Amino acid sequence: MAQGGDLGAGKQPSGADAHRAYALFLRAQADEAGMGAREVSDRFVRAAQEEMNGKGPGEGTLEVPISSMKFSKSHIDRLFRAQALPAPPWPFTRRFLLITNRAAGLSAEQHHERLAEAKRLLKLLGERGRLRQVDHPAGQAGRGLGGEGGDMVATLRLEVDLERARHTETRLRYALRDAQFLMTTLWSIISALRDIISSHDVLHANMHHGDATSGELARVHNETQQALVHKRVAHEEADRTVGRVRSLEACGNRLGPMSTGCRCIPMRTT
Repeated sequence: MAQGGDLGAGKQPSGADAHRAYALFLRAQADEAGMGAREVSDRFVRAAQEEMNGKGPGEGTLEVPISSMKFSKSHIDRLFRAQALPAPPWPFTRRFLLITNRAAGLSAEQHHERLAEAKRLLKLLGERGRLRQVDHPAGQAGRGLGGEGGDMVATLRLEVDLERARHTETRLRYALRDAQFLMTTLWSIISALRDIISSHDVLHANMHHGDATSGELARVHNETQQALVHKRVAHEEADRTVGRVRSLEACGNRLGPMSTGCRCIPMRTT
C-alpha cells in the first residue's frame, strides 16, 4: 500500500518533517497511479472544465470549486518537492486523491484509508504552524486567523488569482495567433483570386477578338464572376477577422503586454 510520508510512532515532527511527509505521501500516490505532475495537472484541468460545463463526476459536491484550486504542473512539482503548500489544503488534497486513486484502480475502502492518512498529515502540518483550519472551505479559511495564518491565506488567494491571470493570458495569446494566421491565409486567397480575375479579363478580351465560340466566352465570364464572388466573401471574412484581432489585442493590453510573437497585420482595402 503506497501510503508514503509515514512518521515514526511517538515522534513530534517539526514543521519541515510534516511538510516532507505530506509531499512524500502525494508523490507515492501519483507513483502508484503511474502519473507525473503533468498528468495530474491535466486531470485537474479536465475536471475543472467538466465542472464548469455542469458535467462533473457524481462523487458529491466538494468544498470549493476546482477552478479555485492551484493545480498547475509547476505547482504540483513543487508540492512533490515540499516547496509549496496545497491551496486550499483539504479540498485540493481530496481532489488529488480522487484522481490518483481512480487511476490506480483502488477500492472504496483503500480510497477512504488514503483520505484518512491525508487528513492526518494535514493535521500535523496545521499543528506545526504550516496550515490552519484544514477542513474549512476557502470561503471560511480566513475566519478567526490572524498574523501568520491570515497572511498565508492572503498569499494563497493571491497565487490563485495570478494563476488564473496566466491562464487567461495564454488563451488570449493562442486566440490572437490563430486569428492572425487566419487573416494571413485569407489575404493569400484574396491575392490568388485577384490574379485569376485579372488573367480571365485578359483571356476574355483576347477570345472576344478571336474566333472563340459564344460557349467559351460564357464559360470564362462565369468563372470570372465566381472568382469575384469568392473574393468578396473572403474580403468580408478578413474584415471580421481584423476586428477580432483588434478586440483580442485590446483585451491583452488590459491584462498587460502580451509576448505573442505575432505581428499585427493591417486591414487591406483592395
